[in-house]
Amino acid sequence: MKLSTLFRSEAYSEITRRYRRERQRIPDMIRNPSRWALRRALIKSVNLPVWVDAGERGRYYLKDPVDDPTLQYLLTAWADTYYPPEIGPGDAPSLILDIGAHNGMFAVGALMHWPGASLIAVEPAAEAVEFIRINVKGNRLGDRVEIVPKAIADHDGWSVLVDVPGDTCARFLQEFDPAADQRGAKIPTTTLAALLGERRPDFVKCNAEGAEYVAVPQLLALGGASTMVVQCHYRFGDPAALVEQVRTAGYQASMVQRGDDHEWWHFIRDGL
Repeated sequence: MKLSTLFRSEAYSEITRRYRRERQRIPDMIRNPSRWALRRALIKSVNLPVWVDAGERGRYYLKDPVDDPTLQYLLTAWADTYYPPEIGPGDAPSLILDIGAHNGMFAVGALMHWPGASLIAVEPAAEAVEFIRINVKGNRLGDRVEIVPKAIADHDGWSVLVDVPGDTCARFLQEFDPAADQRGAKIPTTTLAALLGERRPDFVKCNAEGAEYVAVPQLLALGGASTMVVQCHYRFGDPAALVEQVRTAGYQASMVQRGDDHEWWHFIRDGL
């Protein structure tokens, strides 16, 4: 629907109510709250891409409808999930590994939060990779980010990335079978050993619909990281078994959030 048609329609009063409601929900640090509130008020009828300016916490390009709640939570309710309070100024990471970078919201936020760090963004979905590039460029962070358009798996090769209907950030991997009629995008895969080489991240964020059950054991085999923030999905594995494996490797483990289909865990290496 065109904006001109929309604002002449009977929906105008409802959009006005939505705008006022959304304007009140915009976090205080946002420098252009009216623009973001308008996007949110219109989202059911018109997808209005905008740049949201969060000041010292970065600028974010929003187009995918899932970006709005993601950024809202990243800046507010989920801040302590993504940036564990246990990490003091003297423990700030120098290399961050972002597994399941999606549209680059966490990548930008983490690099603004830890200005001395660099980041490896791992994201297999081609459209999401383009948004990462846009967000990185919009914050002039290109010299601090390496984008890896692959998925983490137990082999270097190919898999199929399968969409979850209605959710642009929930995708999972299936083994590639050249003889089968598989629905999804054929994507390259890599192991962490091949990706990292001699590099070792201090901080790892993993939110990748099942990749945690492959990536975390690989990371532990390489020596681990000081801090890991991991979303464990019930559908793809056993969170309790993964948590026990990490604890056995010398980490303190704390569940910080629980959803209908997942748990968020902080894994902090003993002695940090």
